[in-house]
Amino acid sequence: ADRPGSLSRKDLDDHGFFSFDLPEKDVPEDKALETSETIQYSFDKHCSFSKWLIVIAKTIIPKEKGNALLFTHRFCGRGKKDERDIQHPILDLNRVHKRLANLLSRIEVPDYVHSTRGKSHISNAKQHTGNVPLVKTDISKFYPNIIFSSVKRVFRDLFKCSSDVAFLLAHICCYQGKHLPTGSSISGYMAYFSSKHIFDEIDRLAKREQCTMTLFVDDITISGKKASKRLLNEINAVIRQGGLKVKDKKSHCFAAHQPKTVTGVIITGDSLRIPNKLHQKIWESKGKLAETTDKYERIKLKASIRGRSQAARQIDPDFK
Repeated sequence: ADRPGSLSRKDLDDHGFFSFDLPEKDVPEDKALETSETIQYSFDKHCSFSKWLIVIAKTIIPKEKGNALLFTHRFCGRGKKDERDIQHPILDLNRVHKRLANLLSRIEVPDYVHSTRGKSHISNAKQHTGNVPLVKTDISKFYPNIIFSSVKRVFRDLFKCSSDVAFLLAHICCYQGKHLPTGSSISGYMAYFSSKHIFDEIDRLAKREQCTMTLFVDDITISGKKASKRLLNEINAVIRQGGLKVKDKKSHCFAAHQPKTVTGVIITGDSLRIPNKLHQKIWESKGKLAETTDKYERIKLKASIRGRSQAARQIDPDFK
């Protein structure tokens, strides 16, 4: 018999897909789960979940072209050199990704992680206020470099799934069975757990130098009196040794009294300021709005101004 919290045929919806529902009385929605609890209620290898994962895989993943048909593609960036392919899951695969992301978001993570519930790029920047030196670096092509085997290893070794369950979950999470998709809600969580050993080692190095380290997706920032070029080189070496690449043009050292840019926010002493680029984009959009008479263009510009103004107010509540 299935244990409490396990999945069975009755848990399939009208289309034959799992809802991945958790027992509400046992696991409140707002409760942060320890890894062991997540395993028990969502990745229980002893129940019928393994068998039904096969149903999901066979149903939503076409055999010939991997799961490529269940992703939309959007290209962004300036020119071919900086162009990025955003792979976003659709249909039932998107439903499964969102549910898995919801479950993974409840797992407690170290304080240095700010790309998680209740935190943001602004809370990340606030950790580095003050007139102290700061260094930062960025992982190049983070999601595409988290390959299938790394995702499978997370489910098998960290979440203690059986090998067959880990294989199927990794296949469901990855784009064409190759790497994490660049536009999925699950990618940020899986990329972090796949690289947790790297980030923990960087945090250890920062604490050794009595510095503060934060992580926002693939942006790593360290501040403190001993934040230096030498420490930055050590951190970049750890990233490379972990099989990832450093985006050299985004590795910077800042002097104590120098204005610093951290996750899209300007830090000057103890204050956070709106970046000039954001000011300029809002000003340019307002200028275009005053000139155009096209109805649809005006709707688009107004939405852009509202969105960017809201982003500015999150940094500076007095922005108008």
